[in-house]
Amino acid sequence: AINPGATEVCNDGIDNDCDGDTDCDDADCTADPACVEGDDDDDDAAGDDSNADSFVPDETSGGGNPGGTTSVPQLSVTAYIDVVQTKTTKSFNIQNTGSGLLEWTIGPVDYNEGSGWITSITPSEGKTSSLTQVTFTVSRDGLAEGVYTAEFSVASNGGNAQVVVSMAVEVDLPPPAPDLGVDPASLDFGTADTEATVTLSNFGDEAGAWAIETVYADGQGWLSIAPDMLSLDPGADDTLTVNVDRQGLEAGTYNAQIKIVLQSEEFDEEEVIDVTMRVLGEGAVLNVQPERLIFYERAAAEEQTISVQNNGTDASLTWQVGEIQYPERAEDWILLEPSQGVVEPAGEQQVALTVNRDGLQPGFYIANIKITSQNAGTANIQVIMWVPLIKGLRW
Repeated sequence: AINPGATEVCNDGIDNDCDGDTDCDDADCTADPACVEGDDDDDDAAGDDSNADSFVPDETSGGGNPGGTTSVPQLSVTAYIDVVQTKTTKSFNIQNTGSGLLEWTIGPVDYNEGSGWITSITPSEGKTSSLTQVTFTVSRDGLAEGVYTAEFSVASNGGNAQVVVSMAVEVDLPPPAPDLGVDPASLDFGTADTEATVTLSNFGDEAGAWAIETVYADGQGWLSIAPDMLSLDPGADDTLTVNVDRQGLEAGTYNAQIKIVLQSEEFDEEEVIDVTMRVLGEGAVLNVQPERLIFYERAAAEEQTISVQNNGTDASLTWQVGEIQYPERAEDWILLEPSQGVVEPAGEQQVALTVNRDGLQPGFYIANIKITSQNAGTANIQVIMWVPLIKGLRW
């Protein structure tokens, strides 16, 4: 049964009681055997710990799985959220793009302007194998006109993230307007997927019409979208179907953007969906993503991740970090771990790139990194780092 009075079934993939939480994300399932770690770690449906392949906890594990296979959760969350003048609530998704169970917690709010105007964040912690919607409420009562920003952290066993919230306070409210929401905000087709869907929702209080455009960064014509125009009443939603065609393309990584543009002379709104697709080729094919990293946090050290990919089908890729060029100012502020490796066909390897601002003067720093291989050429990465001027603070 599916209705608000129904009992939540904790392992059927359905929100039976219509409270917005499914299976183990629902509070009603906290003590259910399907949601308690250790009851059936190897997913053999036996509900015991007697199987020889039973689950052994480690730092990367996300819960029970067949044969004790390691699961690695990965946190994905929107980094910047704008609460428009007409809104007092806003939602965003905490998504697990890896495997296993993501356990997450939202930290205290740090206000850059004003204080206490984020009145609630619900839920503030949880566990998910897919995604959880978080809703926060703001209050403009007693605030002067201006733009207010605040930050809070999301800590998890699949990485950490910082979320910035911006809220405008205006004396004269703007007229009713459409407000388009896009989910998901990016699509990665990998090496084999060919179709995906995107949900578009009008969260505004005015109907709107949007045109769909495609902008290619690599290649042309490999992306198709239906429909290419849609209209939404307030509170309504619709679906875009996105397809990719790899036929005739050379091996490599292809990027594009889907732009969803509001058709209005009165309001200016555009949402962008980033699209990535990989095409495999013969032999070993080196590819590194992203090709540019920008570091802008106010911290002595900061880390981001690059992916060394083998877009080939029948040969392993042996790679290493080559020369790091520092065209201007200081040197040796970049560390890559690991600095070499072997990637199997159609595979990838994650590399942590850390910058160290310790002892550096304020300003912008640029470096160029060359990734070399024994059998698949080279790739280049540009790194841009900002060292802020903070009064009374020394790195």
